[in-house]
Amino acid sequence: MTFHLLFALLGVVGGVWALYYGGNEFVRGASLLATRLRVSPLAVGLTVVAMGTSAPEFFVSFLAALQGHPSIAVGNVVGSNVANVLLILGVASLLAPVMKEAQLFTFDFPWLFFSYLLVFIGVIVYYPSSYGAFARWAGGLLLLSLAAYLTLLYRKSKKEQRLQEELLKAEGLVEDGHERTVSLSRIVVRLFLGLSFLLLGSEALIRGSTWLAREVLHVSERFISLTVIAIGTSLPELVTSIVASTKDENEISLGNIVGSNIFNVMGVLGVSAVLSPLHVSIPEFWYDYGMMCLSSALLVVLLKRRGRVGRPAGAGFLLLYTGYIVLLYFTRFQ
Repeated sequence: MTFHLLFALLGVVGGVWALYYGGNEFVRGASLLATRLRVSPLAVGLTVVAMGTSAPEFFVSFLAALQGHPSIAVGNVVGSNVANVLLILGVASLLAPVMKEAQLFTFDFPWLFFSYLLVFIGVIVYYPSSYGAFARWAGGLLLLSLAAYLTLLYRKSKKEQRLQEELLKAEGLVEDGHERTVSLSRIVVRLFLGLSFLLLGSEALIRGSTWLAREVLHVSERFISLTVIAIGTSLPELVTSIVASTKDENEISLGNIVGSNIFNVMGVLGVSAVLSPLHVSIPEFWYDYGMMCLSSALLVVLLKRRGRVGRPAGAGFLLLYTGYIVLLYFTRFQ
C-alpha cells in the first residue's frame, strides 16, 4: 500500500512537471510553425495545437470503442468539451484575459455548433425508450465534416495571411523574418518533444490520480471515468492554454480550446463511431450534451458582448464547472 501510494504521488508530481515542460515546448513550436508556414497563429491553434492536445481523448475513446465501452467513448468526448470551456478557459482567463478573435464568430463557432447538431441528429435517429445509438454513418459524416472544415480553414488562413503581407509591402513595412530562418526540422522536433511530454505527463497524472481517487478517496470507478479521465485527457489543453496565456499568445490559447472541441466531436467521436456503433443511455446523454452546448453558448455570448473572458468570468466558469461535477456526483452515483 505504501509503495503504491508513493508511486501514485510520484506520478502526479512528475506528470505536472512533464505537462508544463511539454506545453512550453509545444506552444513555442506551434508559434514558430505559424510563422514558417505564413499562416495565422489562430489557424495553428485551431489545427496543429488542437489535434495534438486532443490526442489523449482520441486514444481513450478509440480504445474504449474497440473494447466495447461506448459510454466511456462518448462521455470522454462530451466531458472533455465541457472541461475545455469551463475549467481550462476559466483557469487560463484567471492568469490573463482571453481576448475575442473575429474569425471565430464567422467561421469556427458555426462549425462547432454544426458538429453538435450532427451529434444530436446521429443520436435522435435511433431513439427508442431509453437508449440511443450513434451509428457508423453518423461517425462517417462527422469525419467528412472535419475534412471539409480543415480544408476551408487552411485556404482561409493562407488567403488572409497573403493579404496581410501585401498590405505590409504596400505600406513599405518589412516583417521581422528572424523566426522564419528556423529550420522546419527543428520546429517538428519541438512539436514532437512537446507533444510527447504532454502525453506522458497526462498518462502519469491520470494513473496516479485515478489510484488515489479509488484507493484513498474511495470514489466509484464510474465516477472516476466521467470526471478524472475527462479532466485528465484535457490536461494538455489546460497546460497549453496556460502557457500560451502567460506568453501573450491569445490566438493559440483560444484557438486551442475551440479547435479541440471541434476535433473531439468530429474527429474523436467520428472515428470511435466508425469503429463501433456507440450505444448511449439517453437520459444521461442529454444531461452531458446539454451542458456541453450550454458552456459553448456561454463562451460565444460572453466574447460577443464583452470582447473577452476576464477574471470574473473565468471565476464564474470555474464555479459553474464545480456545480456541474457536484450535481453529477449526487444525481448519478449515490
